[in-house]
Amino acid sequence: MINKATIDLSVGVPDCQIFEAKEYSSIKFGKIYPRHFGDAFLLPPEFLIVSISSISMQQIKSCGFILFRGDRSELPKSFLLMKHRERYDLPKGHVEPGESDLECAIRETTEETGIAASKIEIEPEFQYRSIYYPQYARFNNEVVEKTLIIFLGWVAPQTSITTTEHLGYEWIDWHPPHQIQAQTIDPLLAEVSAYFIKKQLG
Repeated sequence: MINKATIDLSVGVPDCQIFEAKEYSSIKFGKIYPRHFGDAFLLPPEFLIVSISSISMQQIKSCGFILFRGDRSELPKSFLLMKHRERYDLPKGHVEPGESDLECAIRETTEETGIAASKIEIEPEFQYRSIYYPQYARFNNEVVEKTLIIFLGWVAPQTSITTTEHLGYEWIDWHPPHQIQAQTIDPLLAEVSAYFIKKQLG
């Protein structure tokens, strides 16, 4: 990975990340900032600070669902994750031309799990959004700006899953906080947990 760390916004330079200087040739049109900001921040000379907002990069969007088994009126018991060879993932995928975010999420979830759209009860007040900067093989391993949008849905306990793009699936017991995947899944689950707590108090 090129990216090394995200700079604390308290240093006064928003939307920045730290890169190794030797990788700068692959950071197209990045704006270089000084490595020293008063007494707040100092980097060794082998690092550069580059403004993400000024980098020319591909932008992609992926939408999907986190699905819970049970009824919306009850406490959540378990949620669905799809299995790759070395990691878990959510049922999700890229938005096609003309699709809304929700239409994409429903289509991808149906394709990857076999669950019909009519079997998913959508939680209308929840939507998770995150932006991060992974490297993508389809773009020659360049850094891309990826927007992730996840909706929350409920399915009946006896719902069957038919995997088409993954090695398998697993229903994970709901016992927050979870430590599954730090970049995308854990922050989502933390926001889901906060939503459920607020919903119970409300």
